[in-house]
Amino acid sequence: MDDSPSGLDEEAVQARDLALLVNALWGSGAEAIAINGRRLTPLTSIRNSNRAINVNSQPLAPPYVVEAIGDPDSLPRDFVNSFEGQRFFALADAVHFKVQSASVGTLRLPAGPGPRLRYLGAGGAVDNGGGRAQEGGTP
Repeated sequence: MDDSPSGLDEEAVQARDLALLVNALWGSGAEAIAINGRRLTPLTSIRNSNRAINVNSQPLAPPYVVEAIGDPDSLPRDFVNSFEGQRFFALADAVHFKVQSASVGTLRLPAGPGPRLRYLGAGGAVDNGGGRAQEGGTP
């Protein structure tokens, strides 16, 4: 997916456009998604920062390569037939985005960023995956 060849700001891909595409893919059964090699998770943020699009606070540059893993028979069909998929294609047509799609037999996506999890244990101990610390104590 790329900006319109016109070069007009109003025909540039925005974070909301990528979010629409990603949400349509998730809703159509995608099991894993990456944009420009950055794996998405349920906690991923896709935001505009001036003209740049950031995914998890990392800037991306066009063209935006969106890769999705899912059932090769149902994912494309369900995506095209979904309300969000139809909205995406209507937007891409109206704004003249360059959109290409292809199916491949094998696709590997990078691991997603994992959240730092913390657990509250007995006696107020906190386990952050790297050791234990007591409230008010030292690790």
